[in-house]
Amino acid sequence: MKHIHIVALAAVLVLGMAACQKEDNLPVPEEEPSVDEAVGFDENGASLALFSVAEGHTVRFSRGNLQHQPSTGLWRFAEKQYDTIGADNVAYLQYFGTNTNYNRWIDLFTFYIDGSGLVISTHRKNSDMPEDTNVVDWAWHNAIQNGGNKAYFWRTLTKDEWRYLLQERPNAVYKRGDATVDGVNGMVILPDEWTRPSSLAFNHGFHNYGSNVYTKEEWQLMQEAGAIFLPAEGCFNGENIYGPHEYGFYWTSTIVYYAQEQSYYTNHMCFSGRGVIDIRVHYCYLYGYAVRPVLDELQL
Repeated sequence: MKHIHIVALAAVLVLGMAACQKEDNLPVPEEEPSVDEAVGFDENGASLALFSVAEGHTVRFSRGNLQHQPSTGLWRFAEKQYDTIGADNVAYLQYFGTNTNYNRWIDLFTFYIDGSGLVISTHRKNSDMPEDTNVVDWAWHNAIQNGGNKAYFWRTLTKDEWRYLLQERPNAVYKRGDATVDGVNGMVILPDEWTRPSSLAFNHGFHNYGSNVYTKEEWQLMQEAGAIFLPAEGCFNGENIYGPHEYGFYWTSTIVYYAQEQSYYTNHMCFSGRGVIDIRVHYCYLYGYAVRPVLDELQL
């Protein structure tokens, strides 16, 4: 009897081992490819690709739009190029940038928020361009956590640099276009040297956000090739977010003084899916626009 029990137990063990082996031989489900949000950027968050903003002068774009947490005074870049914050900006900006206890992040900025503690900055900035001595600059004065974490490193493009980049550099018209990335509308800017990923298309120009549509995996290939994406977040117009998903408003660092009014104003760049690229003076201190910093090539 005892012998029979031993044989039965051995049979169970053999069957169990066979079952385990059979399970081990089952096909392993394929994992979805991971998306490296930092691909195409260095350890400081600067693009590996170069962009001409004047003849003989190139810059590297930051990995995402600038963000700020008022309660801590911290600054950082968005993790993804297509990240936007949206309504959280309104809750803070309606306080005119004075609610220092606000602990959420914002990514639309008025003159009141530039890291200098002044309503509008007129600081002298280290620059080889004489006309660039008086600026308002949300990036220049601040240590950016995932951007090298030191002040006087990143900066905001001037109005003339935005104009050259988008309208005047060689083949400028072929190096920009609207796009939708993972459901977010915006504008793509291609670097000076560009090789399109063979599996993807890029149609220059503006097509009401209907032509260049990329998944986050497809955008990773574009980003690795050097493409920059500016999300169309709209702007804070003193009350709410105006034109989200349609307009992109980005500050320049160039200010203008109107002696008759004894007031300073600054310039901004604007685009939409209908092809509007406008670089002009803005007259309202209460409006909040996005900031996309750059790093001069020689600083790397």
